[in-house]
Order: sequence, then structure tokens, then C-alpha cells
Amino acid sequence: MGWHSAQVSRALTDMSAAVDPKRRSALRGAHRRRAASRTAGDTGDLKYQHSTTASARLTNVSVDPLERSYRISRMGWAA
Repeated sequence: MGWHSAQVSRALTDMSAAVDPKRRSALRGAHRRRAASRTAGDTGDLKYQHSTTASARLTNVSVDPLERSYRISRMGWAA
């Protein structure tokens, strides 16, 4: 997508460089919130809604959030 944020890159670098587990954990929480906020603010217009519909005559219908599989082999006819 070509999106880049220096702030998010710095946060990832800081987290991976932390040696002390307590420090790494503290950074992870703070940076995760900051990175999520930053990406949501920068890419807010890229919202996507995944919708599906299925007959009540089918069982085991599920949605793959990454859209890699329709999981047809798991579906079956309802009794």
C-alpha cells in the first residue's frame, strides 16, 4: 500500500532493542497503543467490511477474515 510512518518504525525499533523483559513489556503496551492510533488516523479511509450470507440449509459456514478460503470442504447440508 506504500504507507510508512517514522513514528511507528521508531516504536518497533525501540521494542525490538529492549533487552530487559519488564522494559520490553512496558514499551510494547505504550507503543502498541501509539502505533494503532497512528495507523488508524493515517489509514482511516481504508475501512473494509466483509459480508457474507448463507442458507439455513447449510451447516458449518464460516468466514475467513483474510479471504483466503471459503472453507467449502467443511460445509454440509443441514438435516
